[in-house]
Amino acid sequence: MPLANIFICTSIRLSAACLLSVFAAGISRAEEIPAGHPRSQLNGHAFQLKQFQVEGGSEQAAIAYYKDVISKQLFPGQPTDAILSTSIADLLAYFGHTNVKSSDLHALTSQQLMALGSNDEILAIRFFAPKITDVAEKPTDPPAGGFGWRKLVRFKAKAGSPADSNGIGTLYVLQNTFEATATGDPFDPDRNVSKFNQVIITRKLGSGPYTGDKRPTFFMTYGPFVKLDSAGKPEKIDGAFQENGPIIFNLKATFDEDDRDPETNSAAQEYFVADSCQQCHGGFSQVRGKLNFLDTDHWFDRVLPEYGLTTQNLTRRISRHWRNRRSAFSTTAARTPPRRNLHRRSTPSGSSTRK
Repeated sequence: MPLANIFICTSIRLSAACLLSVFAAGISRAEEIPAGHPRSQLNGHAFQLKQFQVEGGSEQAAIAYYKDVISKQLFPGQPTDAILSTSIADLLAYFGHTNVKSSDLHALTSQQLMALGSNDEILAIRFFAPKITDVAEKPTDPPAGGFGWRKLVRFKAKAGSPADSNGIGTLYVLQNTFEATATGDPFDPDRNVSKFNQVIITRKLGSGPYTGDKRPTFFMTYGPFVKLDSAGKPEKIDGAFQENGPIIFNLKATFDEDDRDPETNSAAQEYFVADSCQQCHGGFSQVRGKLNFLDTDHWFDRVLPEYGLTTQNLTRRISRHWRNRRSAFSTTAARTPPRRNLHRRSTPSGSSTRK
């Protein structure tokens, strides 16, 4: 091998070894926070920079986005302001799912929803979502606002539907509900309802290249999928839920706190389409919008406010793992590390998962 190639390969191996060693050293020093440590009272210093917060946007910008982007790219030929008076039922019809009502999204189980489609047209899942639970510095039991749960439904555009003809592939509908108790049914349609519903629409795979006039993803928000009574509970007339689901411009959430501290209990804030959505789903680029995987790491951070370092056994296992890897790299710097070591991370069970 030429001397230059040997030098380059050796430099790459040493750089990788040094990088992993520094990272390992940082983790190996992570220990349980001692009782009375200032960190238990002084929270959030790592989150005080403005760039770590989610952009709030504005109602004016949301209206402009609906008219200038959604209307023109999803509903060409229609008046641009017509979208402002539509509902989730109109969007379902656009994708060809005319047999699905807004009250179905609210009331039906995952299995019942999927039975309304064929050939994998509809996929649905319901799950516990600590990510949306409002975490306090000294959490109450149960937490203020209740425990967060989510229902996620994916619709494929039916063949021949307006969406299919326009090159649009999928519709994702996300509902957020809260259960006041740890034992109650969070999806009881008579008691709990999602008041802010998030929608992501994606074009068909391989339909690029994308530009500002042909975006890969679109973001929308909708109000409750059924009408509510004066107490904010789902209303029934003659035993039936009343259809609803108007298009709205924002949602309320605890993405950020007023004091920029994720461990204090501030009121929910308003986040508007599409600035807030775009920032978390691909950044502010108009051509990089994307779906996000269900982020279990974030879930753990939300239920372990001290950043996951409160579980002593877990911390020690992670530290031991990285000490062993650092030792292995320091003694074999002249050897090429197995490729999987650069792309896999260890889980607490000792197994590996792809990043």
